[in-house]
Amino acid sequence: MARFTITVELFDAASASDYDILHEEMAKEGFYRTIQVQGTDNIYQMPSLEYNYMNRGDINTPGVLEIAKTAAARTNKKFSLLVTKADGKREWYNLRPKE
Repeated sequence: MARFTITVELFDAASASDYDILHEEMAKEGFYRTIQVQGTDNIYQMPSLEYNYMNRGDINTPGVLEIAKTAAARTNKKFSLLVTKADGKREWYNLRPKE
């Protein structure tokens, strides 16, 4: 299973509602704002503008970038994206548990 971390920034976002639209559109494409400890039920919130993407298929980093671009473009804002493939175990510190 391929795992990716995606960071998105909207330029000229007028309000929090612009990010609400981004979150909705990213979710429609299969991006999550949570991360789970493998083999457990422990789920944590990702940092504010980061997403998690897991795929059982044969997708690569450029493919995930294209999917994220499609979702972010629906906000009608200019944006930047960073996609990183997580090839191994991910580590984090002080993420909040999912509410």
